[in-house]
Amino acid sequence: MKFFSIFNSKTHPEEPAAFSNAKKVIQVLDKVGDWDEIKDIVEEGAPFVCQADALSDVKTIRGWYDWMVNFKASICPDASFTVKSTAWDAERKVCAHAAVFHATHTGSGGPCEATNKHADTDYFYQVETNDDGKITGMWKIWNDGHCLKQLGWA
Repeated sequence: MKFFSIFNSKTHPEEPAAFSNAKKVIQVLDKVGDWDEIKDIVEEGAPFVCQADALSDVKTIRGWYDWMVNFKASICPDASFTVKSTAWDAERKVCAHAAVFHATHTGSGGPCEATNKHADTDYFYQVETNDDGKITGMWKIWNDGHCLKQLGWA
């Protein structure tokens, strides 16, 4: 089984297009970039799955993008992430991505007035692709309770 662990704007010469597409989707979602940059490589209605109460209403990758847009615009404008690792499983056509989410509640949104408290929480994505290199689904592991506690919401 061959794994790639490159996460930057340069493409490895042997890197499959599906892996490049998965990394691009992750970057746009986490940096809250422009949806138009990825809309053609994400299947319409592609599911987003996360067993976190804070994300219980988010059912699609587009829904996850919209949630992140609101979160960064109105709650934690400094939200960012640090990549720990990104790898490609060619046999399953899956991108695995581990990172740390960073945010400070300084915005006017959220369940309370700005707490000015900071959170650093780990998360993991599994991004699934098809034979055409399109993103067909995304799975996230994230301890939202830990994050909400750090932000002063719980």
